Amino acid sequence: MAEIARATRELHEVPDCCSLSPGERVRVRASVKTILHSSLLLCLALVSPLRADDTITEVMSPIASYVYCEWPGDDVLQLRTSPWVSYYYPGLDGPQIVLHGRVTGAGGAPLAGATVSAAWGTLPVASTSTAANGTYALPLGAGVYALTAGAPGYAPSARVLTLSAGTAPQDFQLNALPAAPDQLETVRSPVVNHSTGPPGELKMFDGVSFVAITGGNAPQLDRMTIVLTHGFNSNPEEWASGLAAQMRDAGVTAEVANILCWDWRAAAVPLAEAYGRTGDQGIALGGALQDRLGVGYFPELHFLGHSLGTLVNAAAINYLRGDKLGHEEVASAPWISKPIHVTLFDHAERANLLNQQLLYDGLSLNLVEAVDRLSSGGGYTWEWQRSLPVRPTWADNYVSLFGFGHAQAVNVRLKKSTLGPVNPHSYAWWWYGQSVENPTDALNPLGFGRSLEYLRAAGLSAAQFPPSAGEAPPGSWFEQSGWSSNPLALHRDLTVRESLGIMAETVVQGTVAAVQTAGQVLVEVREGAQAAGQWIAMGFNAVGNAAIQGGQSLVNLFDSAVLRLQLLTTSPSPSPVLPMRGGPVTAQGEGDSAPPMAWLPIAFPTNATAMAFDFIVEDDPVEDVLVCGIGTNHLFSLAAKYIPTNAISASPLVDVTAWAGTTNELFFGFLGGTSTEATLVIENIRFYSVAQPRLEIAVSGDATLLSWPLTAGGYVVEMTPMLSPPAWEIMTNAPAISADRYVLTNSWNGEARFYRLKK
Repeated sequence: MAEIARATRELHEVPDCCSLSPGERVRVRASVKTILHSSLLLCLALVSPLRADDTITEVMSPIASYVYCEWPGDDVLQLRTSPWVSYYYPGLDGPQIVLHGRVTGAGGAPLAGATVSAAWGTLPVASTSTAANGTYALPLGAGVYALTAGAPGYAPSARVLTLSAGTAPQDFQLNALPAAPDQLETVRSPVVNHSTGPPGELKMFDGVSFVAITGGNAPQLDRMTIVLTHGFNSNPEEWASGLAAQMRDAGVTAEVANILCWDWRAAAVPLAEAYGRTGDQGIALGGALQDRLGVGYFPELHFLGHSLGTLVNAAAINYLRGDKLGHEEVASAPWISKPIHVTLFDHAERANLLNQQLLYDGLSLNLVEAVDRLSSGGGYTWEWQRSLPVRPTWADNYVSLFGFGHAQAVNVRLKKSTLGPVNPHSYAWWWYGQSVENPTDALNPLGFGRSLEYLRAAGLSAAQFPPSAGEAPPGSWFEQSGWSSNPLALHRDLTVRESLGIMAETVVQGTVAAVQTAGQVLVEVREGAQAAGQWIAMGFNAVGNAAIQGGQSLVNLFDSAVLRLQLLTTSPSPSPVLPMRGGPVTAQGEGDSAPPMAWLPIAFPTNATAMAFDFIVEDDPVEDVLVCGIGTNHLFSLAAKYIPTNAISASPLVDVTAWAGTTNELFFGFLGGTSTEATLVIENIRFYSVAQPRLEIAVSGDATLLSWPLTAGGYVVEMTPMLSPPAWEIMTNAPAISADRYVLTNSWNGEARFYRLKK
C-alpha cells in the first residue's frame, strides 16, 4: 500500500523537464491511475501475477510508474514498482495523417503488392499494400510508429519515426533475398576447445588477508555473511582485502559478519573463455556457501562483485534462490526468502575496441554509444549472463567505466572516475571504500551506509533494510555532484541519456564457398533475425524519448537478410566426446551420428573490428556446449545449460581486427554428445567497425571549449600553433565532465591554434 501511495503521489509530480502540456499531464494521470487500479485489483484477487518483464507499454520514458504484484512462490505476496511508463500513445483517435511513400527493388523497379505496416512498438496498428507503381498511402494518427516494408523474396526494411503533419514521404528500397549457400558434408574435428577452468576457492578474511577456511578459521553461522568476488584477470588481493579491512575498521567485526571471498583467478583468464565460465563458477560458489553455512542458515547475505565477478555472484544467488534461467543446477534446499543485498561495481557489459570504450547492448543487435542506459526489467543484457540475479532483495549498482543501469537496482554514475586517484575500472570499489570510511556523510545517500552490515555494526534495526523506495527507488539514477569536491556527494539524476549509436555495418547473408558440415545442420537464409523485435523496441524507445521532449526523430533499423544455422543433436554418445571440465575437443564422426558442426568460409570486411552473433537453444542441451572459433583461435564458448530455452541470447563482442579484409573459416559446434534432439540456432552474425572519436570546438567569451565523448577514455588533447611543421604539445589542464562529454577550456593570446585528440 505504501508503494501504491508513493506511485500515486508521483502522478502529481510529473517532472517539468518533460515539457508536457496540461492536457498531456491529465492524460498521464488518467492512464496511470487506470494501471494502478488494475494492478491493485490483480493483487487483491491473486490473479496471475505480473512480473518485472511484463511491461505495460513499449515506450519507456521518465514520466510515471505503476505498481504490480509478484508472488515468488512462498506465502509472501510482494508489491513492486515498475520502471517508468511513457505517456506517449499513438493518436488513433485524433486527426488522420496520410503517410505516403514508394517501395522499390534494389534496381529501382516498383514492387507491386508489397506490404507496408505500422506498429506501436511490436503491436500492429495498420497495414496496406502497394499499387502497381509501388506507391502506398497509410492513414495514421500522430504518434511514434515502427514502419516495416516487405515483399515475398525480399529482405524486409524497418524504421521507427515520429509521425506528424510535416513528416516527409517514407520510401523503401528492398534487397532480394540471396540463395542459401551450398552444404558439403565432411568428416572433420574442431581444433578449438571449451574449458571451465579450475574451480574457485571460498576463502575467509582473517583481519589481514583472505586465507583458506579451516577448523579454526571458519564462518560463524549466527552472523551475516559478506561475499566479495573479483573479476577478469584479477585476484582478491587487488581489492577485496583492502575493502574487507576498511569494513573491519568501520565496525564490521568478526562478531558482526563473516567476510568471505571467491577466488577464481585461475579461471578468470583469458577473457574469451572467462565470460563463458562465470555460470560454472557461480554454481560452485553457491554450493560452497551452502556447504559451509548449511541449508538452515538464517542470517542475511551481502554479495559485492567487481566486473565479471558480478556475473559469478548473480549465478550463485540464482543457485541459492532456486531460480533457473536455463537448465542449470540449483540448490536442492533453496534459500527462498533470505534477505540478499547485491552490490555491483562496473558490471561487465562493455567492449574495448580500437582503444575506445563502447557500451553495447547484446540483445538489440547494435552498439549503443551512451553514458547511461536504464534497462527495462533486467533486459538489455546478455540473457545467458546477467549481472543481477532474478530476485535480489535490494541492489545498488556503481558504474565508473563498464556498465549500464538496471531497473531492479539503484544506479550511481561515478562521472569523476577518469579524474580519480585510481584506474577508472577500479574507481567504483575505491569509491565504495570511501563510503565505508565515511558512512554518515551528509552528501552521500548510498554506499556502505545503506548496507546490511552497516546496520548491524551501528546497532540499528535490520528492519530498515531494504531502504525506503521513496528515497532510493529501483531504477533511479544518482550521479556525482559536479559542484562538490567531495567524491561521495551524489544527487538524483532525472535525465535520460540514450542513443542508438553505431549499428552493425555488415550482417552475414551468405558465404564465399560451400559450408562444410558434420552431423545434422541446416543452413538457410532468412528474411530477418528473430531478434528484430528487440531492435524495434530499442528504436521505439529512442524515438519516443525524443518525442516527449518535443523533438522529431527517425531511426533506420534493418534491411538485411541473415544467414541462419540450425544444429540438431541426435542421441548421446556412449561416452561424451567433449570433456566438460577442460581438455581438447575430440568430436569427430560422419553422417548424422557426428555432433553438429559447421565451417563457414566468410569474407571479413576490411574495416571489421568486432563480431557478434545471436543464439537460441531449444529443448534440454544437458551438458552440450556452444563453441565458436576461427582456425585454432577460440572466440567464445558456453555450456548450453546456462542459455535460457527459446530465448534470444547474444555473444559478447569479439575482436576480429586480426582477420579484417581476409577470408576465414568461422566454426560453430554444438559439442558434447550428451543430449538428444536439442537444437542450437545461430543467426545474425554481424561485424562492427568503430569510428575514432571526434573533437569538437566552440567559443565561449574569451575561452575555447574543446569536447569529446565521455565514452572515449584515455585521450589527451594536443595543441600546435602551426601545421607546417607541427609542434604538438599536450595541454596539461584537466578536462571537466559535462553531461556525456569531456570539456577542456583553453585560452590563448595568439591568432591561431590547432588541436587534436591522441590516445
